[in-house]
Amino acid sequence: MDRGTLSDSQNLERMDDTARSTLDPKLRSLLARLRSRIRRYIVLDSVLAALAVVLVVFWVGLLVDWGPVKLGGTEMPRSARIVLLVIAGGLLLLIAGRLLVGRLARALPDESLALLLERHHPQLGGRLITSVQLHRPRQAGDVYAPALLDRVHREAIQAADDVDSGRVFRWRPIYSKAALVVPLLIGAVALAIASPATFGQAASRLLLISDRPWPRQAELQMVGVEVPLVTPTDQPRRAESEAVRLLQFEDKSVRVARGGAATLRIRARAEGAVVPEVCTVYYRTAGGIRGQSNMRRVGRVRDGYQAFALDGPPLAGISEDLTLSVRGLDDRLDDYHVEVVDPPTITALEIQAHYPPYLRDPAAGDSADLVTAYQPGLRIREGTAVTMVGRTSEPVAVVEAAVTSGDQPAEFVPVDVAADGLSFALRMTDVRSPTTVVMVPSDANQISAPSPYRYFLGVVSDAPPEMQLRLRGIGSAVTPEVRLPIEGTATDDYAVEQVRIHVARASEEVEPQPTTRAVTTDREGRFETTMDLRDLAAEGQFPRLEPGGKLNVYGEATDAYDLGDPHITRTDLFHLDVITADDLLATLERRELGLRTRLEQVITETQALRDALDLLRREGWTPSSDAANRQATSEGVAVQVDAATEAEVGSTDGDDVEGVDRTAQLLRLRIQQAGLQADKTSQELTGIAASIDDILLEMVNNRVDSVDRRERIAQGVRDPLNAIVAGPLTQLDRQIDGLLPLVERTATGPAAAAAAVETTEQVLLQLTAVLERMLDLESYNEVLDLVRGLIDNQEKLIEATEREQTRKLFDL
Repeated sequence: MDRGTLSDSQNLERMDDTARSTLDPKLRSLLARLRSRIRRYIVLDSVLAALAVVLVVFWVGLLVDWGPVKLGGTEMPRSARIVLLVIAGGLLLLIAGRLLVGRLARALPDESLALLLERHHPQLGGRLITSVQLHRPRQAGDVYAPALLDRVHREAIQAADDVDSGRVFRWRPIYSKAALVVPLLIGAVALAIASPATFGQAASRLLLISDRPWPRQAELQMVGVEVPLVTPTDQPRRAESEAVRLLQFEDKSVRVARGGAATLRIRARAEGAVVPEVCTVYYRTAGGIRGQSNMRRVGRVRDGYQAFALDGPPLAGISEDLTLSVRGLDDRLDDYHVEVVDPPTITALEIQAHYPPYLRDPAAGDSADLVTAYQPGLRIREGTAVTMVGRTSEPVAVVEAAVTSGDQPAEFVPVDVAADGLSFALRMTDVRSPTTVVMVPSDANQISAPSPYRYFLGVVSDAPPEMQLRLRGIGSAVTPEVRLPIEGTATDDYAVEQVRIHVARASEEVEPQPTTRAVTTDREGRFETTMDLRDLAAEGQFPRLEPGGKLNVYGEATDAYDLGDPHITRTDLFHLDVITADDLLATLERRELGLRTRLEQVITETQALRDALDLLRREGWTPSSDAANRQATSEGVAVQVDAATEAEVGSTDGDDVEGVDRTAQLLRLRIQQAGLQADKTSQELTGIAASIDDILLEMVNNRVDSVDRRERIAQGVRDPLNAIVAGPLTQLDRQIDGLLPLVERTATGPAAAAAAVETTEQVLLQLTAVLERMLDLESYNEVLDLVRGLIDNQEKLIEATEREQTRKLFDL
């Protein structure tokens, strides 16, 4: 600052002193206190800024200089410390020049201070600045009223009591600098107290630019690289030394297999040195990739050394050359080289399979039945002989192989290696269970593949045949004259060798010898045959049946499997009771009676359906809320609207169904229920007709009753029922379905409903006619039973007469 500036400042202050001589002492004291506080504020702000620079430079320098040493690196070079010190000095000069001297040299006239107070105290109303300005000597020639000046002066003096000069200062910059300085200062003092040597070393290196290094205490030694011994078995080694091999560095270089797993091992001296908490490996690959990994401690101190190991990246799955260095505390091992070489690999594997003899074509000779490249999920047939032919990328000296079949332990098998070392062959015979083959190729230098090659061969087991047997037209009881219509299917995963049907008399004392008949299946495995027991008995191939006996029928199927126990599949056993023709007819008649009861129920339901359709015709298209209620309460009506649906449809006053036509909804629901009832009637009649057909087949197969009776049942009951289902009932289904689109058409809907009612009446008429025929047949059967009873009584009377005559003859 030049002399002209200082002279001006002094002149202004002298003028202020002259003005203050005429001001009230209270006002002069107020302005003097404010001027003093401003200068103290400037000094405090500058000192905090200078301390912040010094402390930040100290801690940053300490961190950059000492931190790398603690992490195993080097100190900050001398040039960097000089640059840091120059930067700190420049900042301090800047702070002293601009923040301290520059601001303290500025003049603080009373008018500026008064304006500053006026800005922060609006209640002064300009009285303070007016008093200061009008009491200057240079204002003596101004024209003003002395009384007014005195009044302003007095009011300013009175308002000065409420003036707080501290309100003009901004304290946030002070607080911000203090928040930075105080923690750093406390930390520096704590460091000086806790570790004076560290604080002194830092001050010496940062302030005095001393080159004395930080003390180092650790000592590291390189042990080598461990690689696992790759074997084809998963059996645990007896000792850790048997599972790995240690490779020592020669001229700081070692060779490992590409893609393999390696473990770097070092040790740190524990006696007379500090063992690092962690050792870090810094590496650089041949491709320029850099990185670092921490080593882990291995066990405790042994023989005065602590072991460290690194078994992860970059040594896990190593693929390119590495240059690495190890850092532990303040010691380091630099420039160790790991050279990567390509191990032998299996590039291709071919599977040659020879199937077992029972699955081979005799004309195939010794050629392989399957030759294919190996692929995951490959499955071969049970009992196959397999030859695995492989190729390698590098010449190999040996290929170790272990084979695991099913739950059996792994077994080493020999592998034939070609003379050039680029191919090999492994042979397995009679593979019957899933097999895992593990191979490890190794070259002449004992560099093996980084991991075993695993191949899995699934086995398709030869499953036993599947066979199903059905007796067509045969119930649980038969007559001695029965003929057995038999049909079924027999399938196998390869081919069915033989299918046999066995029929035998059941006996609790001895196992009877069955009568067997071989059958031939078609391409789909289906077969049909009929075994007439009456003819077989006449030919002496089957014992004659007697009422009260038991009969067993079953089937067996075999395939050509010959690798173990034969595959024989037996069907479920059909147990048949042998009864007389009359007993069988009585059984069939009881079944007919049950069918008649079912038909009567169907007729009742059809009548209810007719009533429901007629109600639809009369009231369904009438917009009346009582129609559904009358329908729901009609006696005998099977198609009804349930209470829940009625309530849901009837809630038309709610917000969710507002504006819905309730009559249309009820009509649609009743039409759908009528359709369901018609479908149910059709299914019931179809089942009754099928049951009657079964009765007819049983009568034919058991040779009972006459042709006339069978024709009566077939033509009078079965055929009419089938005709009803195919004719009127089908038409009724279509008519009911056609009512749904007519729900909104009040003109055409009733007419369509009338047509459906008419069709239903036709169905009722025809069903009633069928029921009458069944009643006639029942009466006919009762007459036959009566005749059979008379004949039986006559035969019994004749036998009794003959016995009486024989007795009298012997009495003579």
